[in-house]
Amino acid sequence: MKIKSREGETRRKAIGTLRSTASRRWVAIGYTLVVFVAGVAAHRLGVLRGAIDLLSPRTITTLTRRVQGLMTTPERLIIDIKHKDFMNLAHQREVALKRQVLIVSDADVVNANVRFAGKTIPVKLRLEGDLTDHLEGDKWSFRIIARSDSTILGMKQFSLQHPQTRDFINEKRYHEAMRREGLLALRYDFVDVTINGKDLGLYALEEVFETRLVENNERKDGPILRFNEDVLWGELARQESVAPRDRGFVAGSGGYFSADIDAFQTSKWLATPAGRDQFLTAIQLLSSFRTGKVTVAEAFDIKKLATFFALSDLFSAWHGVGNWPNARFYYNPITSRLEPVSFDAYNRSTPAKPGLLALQAIDERRDRTSRRYISQFFADTAFYRLYVSELERVSAAGYVDEMQRALAPKLDPSLKMLRREFPELEIDWQSVRRAAEFIRIALHPPQAVQTYLRTAAPGELVMDVANMQALPLRIIGLARDTTVLPSTPQLLGGKDDSQPMQFTTIRFPVPRGFTWPNDTLETPLRVRYQVVGSQQIDEAPAMAWSHEGLGVAQLRVNAMRQAPNAASFPFIRIDDTERRIAILPGSWRVDRDLVFPSGYRVFAGPGTRLDIVNKANVLSWSAVDLRGEQDKPIVIESSDRTGQGFIVLQAGEMSTLDYVQFFGLSNAKQSGWEMTGAVEFYESPVTIRNSRFSKNRSEDALHIMRAAFVLDGVVFDSTQADALDIDFGKGPIRNSRFLDVGNDGIDASGSVVEVEDVQVKGAGDKGISAGEGSTLTAKRIDVRDAAIGIASKDRSHMMISDAHIIGGQVGVTAYRKKSEYGPGIIEFTTLEIKGQKVAYLIEQGSSLKIDGRAMPADLTNVADKLYGAEFGKASR
Repeated sequence: MKIKSREGETRRKAIGTLRSTASRRWVAIGYTLVVFVAGVAAHRLGVLRGAIDLLSPRTITTLTRRVQGLMTTPERLIIDIKHKDFMNLAHQREVALKRQVLIVSDADVVNANVRFAGKTIPVKLRLEGDLTDHLEGDKWSFRIIARSDSTILGMKQFSLQHPQTRDFINEKRYHEAMRREGLLALRYDFVDVTINGKDLGLYALEEVFETRLVENNERKDGPILRFNEDVLWGELARQESVAPRDRGFVAGSGGYFSADIDAFQTSKWLATPAGRDQFLTAIQLLSSFRTGKVTVAEAFDIKKLATFFALSDLFSAWHGVGNWPNARFYYNPITSRLEPVSFDAYNRSTPAKPGLLALQAIDERRDRTSRRYISQFFADTAFYRLYVSELERVSAAGYVDEMQRALAPKLDPSLKMLRREFPELEIDWQSVRRAAEFIRIALHPPQAVQTYLRTAAPGELVMDVANMQALPLRIIGLARDTTVLPSTPQLLGGKDDSQPMQFTTIRFPVPRGFTWPNDTLETPLRVRYQVVGSQQIDEAPAMAWSHEGLGVAQLRVNAMRQAPNAASFPFIRIDDTERRIAILPGSWRVDRDLVFPSGYRVFAGPGTRLDIVNKANVLSWSAVDLRGEQDKPIVIESSDRTGQGFIVLQAGEMSTLDYVQFFGLSNAKQSGWEMTGAVEFYESPVTIRNSRFSKNRSEDALHIMRAAFVLDGVVFDSTQADALDIDFGKGPIRNSRFLDVGNDGIDASGSVVEVEDVQVKGAGDKGISAGEGSTLTAKRIDVRDAAIGIASKDRSHMMISDAHIIGGQVGVTAYRKKSEYGPGIIEFTTLEIKGQKVAYLIEQGSSLKIDGRAMPADLTNVADKLYGAEFGKASR
């Protein structure tokens, strides 16, 4: 079987001449001049009247766009498939077209090679997609898996499909919008594809769910879950005698509540006890949510989930989020919560009308199973409030304009590429603005409640109040000249537009002498309300006549799901008015998990001592303010050496530690949830001064992740493994010492770090290490007797001045450890280095400069020599 030419053999040969940028430009310019001259000549001669169309605005626009597209240089993938394997794929396609559903197994995978960027990369390849729109025409969809340790464009796995399958540029815009908000998004772009010598033009390249996706989104590796849809598609595939649009469930075996929950790379997670524990905990959370045993807030990071839903509404992108077979969730092993992963936002056409997921959840015209799936989220009041709050934020005036400006550098080049084949394409921001307007109206209609007087008595009005629309709201009170609050706050649920209003009787206390109704109604009474989650207060009139006629279990598996319990400890005082929590001065024993709530600030002063014992830990959802004195430091220790650490999570505000000492702590470790740091700040900015971390028994003495920080005058000593681990953080480290460290002194990944006046003495592995795209600047550093003094890996750049590296095994090394990253770079100004077995280990492609002089970079596979193989300590 042959792949047919898209526009004929002549066009394919013409495009084949455009392989270099220069060729494309000259041909495009020549083509433009020929068309222009021919059009002018035809017009002047008065012949071939139709030729005037060549100069019409539409024709010129189309021509200009094609020319601009031809001048772009998309990444090019050349795929070579053996003839027998290609024929096997073609047979699979024919079977799928007959069934109208594609069913694949491991036996359908073939070997192939991908030539990319001057390399030939062995891959596994199969057909991709569920429905046969993935197999129409010449551009079949494929799943590509790079073999061995290879990656392509930093990815191990990805899909190739016709750009129209995900609605051209709109899918990319959706992912970039999610990424801009800090949510997990796929890498999605457009590449030029040739298969067995046939130029097939542009394909959409979509990342597949595996470890690199998680790390590219600055998260710690964790399972990605899905509801297994294999039985669903198997049921549909067997209904060959039924038209595709009429196929459906037979007996429910392929439905939402019957589908098993599994993960991508399941075998990887089952290979180790820790991975298996995370895998099973993740499945437990999603399964318990589905069966209603836990709330949304217990299973998910509801802030991220709310943003995900709100943005999907803004872009009218519900194909992924609104259908359970397309749902993908990442289990964050640090927060022990599920986070949504953006995926499959559009099918072949963008929805014409804006809407809300909250409204789809109660729309009886939708598929019952999908409606039930979505409605489970909105049944949780805490999630609903955040969802509405996020809807207000993303629909506010200026948000779409700001996003358009922010995403233009990502989207405009891709649009130009697409226009080489699809010149009519536009990035339709006006539809997004229309959706924002729809959201604003949905949240704040002209009137959302009806209110009628039931009875009036001295000191009280009794009113019948009904919600007129689908969104739940809260009745705040009555207003005339002043607000009159109800005796009990009232929440009114929403209703479908096909249902009659349901009235609730509410009693409103009124001040002495209040008269209403009166004969003139000169000062009408108004009921005040808020849509749940909204910050805006709206009003509707109250009618002065009567109205007639209309009228979860919790999962407690670890500290992350424990309710705040600080009030139950005798040495803690809580001021709800000032939102302050105080740890009283003195020595206190913490023999059970201590959990501080969010929205407060936790204080402790000089001389305070916490002894964490009996495998307990301290977890705070609020920022902490721990300030000791030089002769009266705050001490947090574990006398029985079982204390599991001090953790601050998603506090938002800056924490402050001054003269605080941490002794003998380990990392938090409970069922399905494990931290790496004895002291942990996750998404919680922190300033630490004049403090000490000593004899801590954990992977990291201090772990800072996704947070800004300042470290000044901090001492780390006698640590079991790494002293300081920074992941995706930003900040300075000054006037600090790292003594007798088990592994790395400073380990920065994906971070921007400034180091100044720092000493590292006796590190079992690396003195200072930067990896995964970090930028580290340093001056006046002293590294002594570290197994490896300075290390830069995986596209990290280190700029160091006035450095002393004395003793150890290796002085300086730069290399690539992970295939998806690039080489390491180090630049020294004024370096003293002596006493090592090997001064420099610099891999080919990486670089080391000392006072502007490049050092030899001629080694291969440097990573294989490190990590305890020849040098350093086993710490992979």
